[in-house]
Amino acid sequence: MIELKMLTTREDLRKITGLPSDNHDEALWDAGFNLDDWDVCFVSDEELDWDNAGWLMVQMDSYCCGAEHTVYNGKHYYMVYHS
Repeated sequence: MIELKMLTTREDLRKITGLPSDNHDEALWDAGFNLDDWDVCFVSDEELDWDNAGWLMVQMDSYCCGAEHTVYNGKHYYMVYHS
């Protein structure tokens, strides 16, 4: 079973990563998170693929601009974008 957490704010993203808050979220950008126009982020301890999360992968890829996968501190972040 895959355990997912869903995040919808930069504050939530900072809390789960442990990265500091600053005026321009430079720590998040520097860690590889693309913060432009994201709507939701799914976090998992294991990498998602077509075998273990195919339905979700299709939904993320077909939502407007799709999703980006970022690995940080051993967790997998899937940020879904609207434009």
